Amino acid sequence: MRAAARRWRRGVFLLAILALMSTSRVGRSQEVAGPALKAAFLFNFVKFTTWPVDVLPDAAPLLMCVVNDPAIGQSLSSAVRGRAVLGHEIRVMETDAPSALRACHLLYVSGTRADALKTVAAVRNAPVLTVSDVQAFTSAGGIAQLHVQQGQLRFAIAPDTARAARLHISSKLLTLARKP
Repeated sequence: MRAAARRWRRGVFLLAILALMSTSRVGRSQEVAGPALKAAFLFNFVKFTTWPVDVLPDAAPLLMCVVNDPAIGQSLSSAVRGRAVLGHEIRVMETDAPSALRACHLLYVSGTRADALKTVAAVRNAPVLTVSDVQAFTSAGGIAQLHVQQGQLRFAIAPDTARAARLHISSKLLTLARKP
């Protein structure tokens, strides 16, 4: 239990530091608030999400997929290189092939709203943590939406959608969520 509490505090601390960094001077903010900051949020999302055992068995790799955003894909690959979450090696894949999307554990979707909604529809109710920065993503069936609020990168979560997808999102993460 103490190890889990330390991981949680470390994750919250990282999110807080990254959020503070996103509000610094304009030149620096643009550098940090972009792909690297979003990649850090995505990594923290997987640390506080639990997938069903039939979807993510012990020691199986955790697959983080990126659609329509090569910069996020590269930043995410760099951020997770050599890292694991609860014994799961993390792999990053850039794809838009509908047949590959249901194999993803986390799916980050960028691009137009229509593209994002089409991608979400392809994995609806599958145990895939869908994340996007597209406006009103959570109200359109996505699970987590990144958005800027008062100059800081924040996120919203749709807990009912996560439950329908058989995902358990830690209450610790849910308390940090903010509606856009």
